[in-house]
Amino acid sequence: ARRTSNGSLCQLFFQKMINSKKKGTAFEREVVNDIKEAGLDKYARRSIMSGAVFEPGDLKTKLPFYIECKHQKRFQVYKYWRQIREEISKNIGTRKRPLVVAKEDYQDKLAIIEWFDFLEILDYAFKGGYK
Repeated sequence: ARRTSNGSLCQLFFQKMINSKKKGTAFEREVVNDIKEAGLDKYARRSIMSGAVFEPGDLKTKLPFYIECKHQKRFQVYKYWRQIREEISKNIGTRKRPLVVAKEDYQDKLAIIEWFDFLEILDYAFKGGYK
């Protein structure tokens, strides 16, 4: 790697980290707004210290999911999945399920859930009258 006229490699590294954090925060806000606009939870918000000691996931909602949001250049689904599962494992007794909302640059958002959770959602939808 080379140095630029603006500063050291260390400065470039930290600038990239800051930009990445801003992108992640903006994506979390976007997902929160999507949830609100869909009428699913008008009180949805970003978690304080997401994924840390308090509660798994990046968002605080009444939805039955712990939601991890990832907007990155390269999609790493199993890395994200392991992260949210590890956070959930620290919260014994929870009924919420993991959900990863992921997006690569210039691509659509994807929702990733476990297969049997998906089947359960479909079951509820059909029992509720979905055609």
